[in-house]
Amino acid sequence: MPNILDGFSYGAKLGVIYEVDSNWDIELGGKIMQTIYNNKEINLDFSHNGTTYKIENEPLNLKQLDTGVYLGVNYKF
Repeated sequence: MPNILDGFSYGAKLGVIYEVDSNWDIELGGKIMQTIYNNKEINLDFSHNGTTYKIENEPLNLKQLDTGVYLGVNYKF
C-alpha cells in the first residue's frame, strides 16, 4: 500500500495468564488500538460518460479505533 495513509498508532493490551502446568499457559485478554492518519488532500474527482464529478475538496481527517479480545495458548520448552 502506498504511504497515502501514513500516521501514528498507539494502543493497550490487558489480560491474564493461567499456568496449566510447568509447560503450558493459557492467555486471555482484550486490546484496543487507535490510529490517527495524517491529513491528506486527495483528489476524489471521477469521470463517468464524459461528465466529471467532484466529490469533496476538503482535506481528509481519518481516525481508526480497533478493539478486540484474544485467546492464546503458550507452550514453554
